[in-house]
Amino acid sequence: MQNDYLILETMESVTGWSALSNETASIVSSTNHVTGAAAVSFDKVAASDNVAAGAIVKTVAYDNIFQEWRPQDYINWLFYLSVKTDTADAFIRLGTDASNYNEWRYADASVTAARWNICQARLGACIASVGNGWDPKNVDYLVVGIIFDGVDSLLAGTDGMVVDSIYLSSAWSS
Repeated sequence: MQNDYLILETMESVTGWSALSNETASIVSSTNHVTGAAAVSFDKVAASDNVAAGAIVKTVAYDNIFQEWRPQDYINWLFYLSVKTDTADAFIRLGTDASNYNEWRYADASVTAARWNICQARLGACIASVGNGWDPKNVDYLVVGIIFDGVDSLLAGTDGMVVDSIYLSSAWSS
């Protein structure tokens, strides 16, 4: 029988998280959180990679946990943005590595600044499938972040971007 809810990451610690590119900096623990005792905060800075995203990446071991989940079920993440200036979408990636993943997005039109937002996307409605896409039986790569309007867009400072729990939920329990 399928679970109604499965936590993938509690975001209680910065351990294991790193910058997706040199456009992301200051990965720190934040007391601004919804669940648990902490969340993970990071900044979007202008740097040489010329990437229009501020994002963090983690190597994970989600082997076989997606077997019971269906395309109509959801990937969810709690996201806080201090301001929405120059933001495009919140996004999350799951895959085997940086060359093979699926990406889901949550439009900034649905995000409210200076409060927690529940970003949600159906597993079967990814916006991109890169390389061979993801293998639901072998997920080792997780990225979460914000896409900005341009490479020179910035969002830095205390709790500029904060991520709390990342989880799956059943379409029947959402």
